[in-house]
Amino acid sequence: MYNLVEKRLKPLRFAGLCALGLFLLSVTASATLKSALGADTVSLEIKVPEPVYADETFYITLSVTRDSNVWPFALGYLYLDGSPYDGYGGPFDIAFYSSFTWESVPIAMSLSAGDHTLAFSVEYSDHEPGTATVVRSITVLTRLPSYTVLWLQKPDEPVRAGKMIHLRFSIQDASGSFVQSDDVRIVVEDTNHIPITEATCGRRSDSIRIYTNKEYYRWDWKTEKDLPEGVYSVTVFLNDAELSPPISITIVSKA
Repeated sequence: MYNLVEKRLKPLRFAGLCALGLFLLSVTASATLKSALGADTVSLEIKVPEPVYADETFYITLSVTRDSNVWPFALGYLYLDGSPYDGYGGPFDIAFYSSFTWESVPIAMSLSAGDHTLAFSVEYSDHEPGTATVVRSITVLTRLPSYTVLWLQKPDEPVRAGKMIHLRFSIQDASGSFVQSDDVRIVVEDTNHIPITEATCGRRSDSIRIYTNKEYYRWDWKTEKDLPEGVYSVTVFLNDAELSPPISITIVSKA
């Protein structure tokens, strides 16, 4: 079967590789491309689990959906950061048989921390050759060790809008040692999960202060006088990883 596909699609390879740069779509997980017949389409998708952590194996799947008039055999190519992915760089056979949808077996990957790009390209033919490509961006996170946030000071009663709220907390690792980092930040959200304020470590009055000798962080949140009543969540982050469930602070009207 591969020889038959190879023979019929071989002229498409060079065109398909060149078209990779021409047909790249915006950063999405799927794409649809009309074939030469106008009404027929070929739809591609890259399925990626979330979240993805650095140096940990995860699995992606590729899928193609075609119209009934599209030729039932195609060639696929998979690229990682612009280079053919080992074992799946291509070409690999895509056969539909009696189905209009093809899905790959799970494909194992392990990536370094940071942003990466996957591109899935398919060369197919109905009455004329065609190429479809879909691009997916992946942000690979660094999994932090097991850290615990200990709240040393937080309000237990409702606070009137416009008041200063004093917050103190410590971050400890699995051994109970203090974790000190300038990358600690706090995000406050309303009940609709919309951020209303954020604080990072620094020397300004509205920044998070680190008390190294006493092994804790302090942040003084000066609430606005017109802050709507409601329950607000306060979450501590380190390197964009949520360290623990947020605490809740109830704000009541100043009047």
